[in-house]
Amino acid sequence: MRFQGRITSWDEARGFGFITWNGGSDKVFVHISAFTDRRRRPSVGDIVSYEVVKNAQGRHQAEKVAFPGQAMPARSGGGGHKTSPLLQLAVVGLLVAIGVGLALRYQARSASRAQDAFASIPAERLSRYHCEGKTRCSEMRSCAEAEFYLQNCPNTEMDGDRDGIPCESQWCGQ
Repeated sequence: MRFQGRITSWDEARGFGFITWNGGSDKVFVHISAFTDRRRRPSVGDIVSYEVVKNAQGRHQAEKVAFPGQAMPARSGGGGHKTSPLLQLAVVGLLVAIGVGLALRYQARSASRAQDAFASIPAERLSRYHCEGKTRCSEMRSCAEAEFYLQNCPNTEMDGDRDGIPCESQWCGQ
């Protein structure tokens, strides 16, 4: 159970003092090592919250002492724990690095698949022809161009009998 009180005496040289509980006159011993925030030095008049435990000699003393506005320490046996901001930052950094790595891997695989798709088309066709909106045989200049458009461009109307040979009567007749 946590209590609230005021530091009523403090010996800076020896690092200990006493806390008087709010609502009573009982004093409890407190050592500097019991403070959760060691950056701030305790002084007479400071308000603190604390837990009371028995020491090895069977006397009561304050433990897990915190100044107002400080996060309360996890209760013993409660299963909770407090992680340092540096550790939290390291975990976030690690997660970001993993995410970036996965994104780069995905991008590399996508690029590889695109290259594989283009590898099935002869290089001369890729460099010579491009989909430019032509859809009919009358717009073609050769059988090779008609074949390229039929295989690679949408909405073409060059294979009326659907046998895979475009512009049979104009360019690719047998």
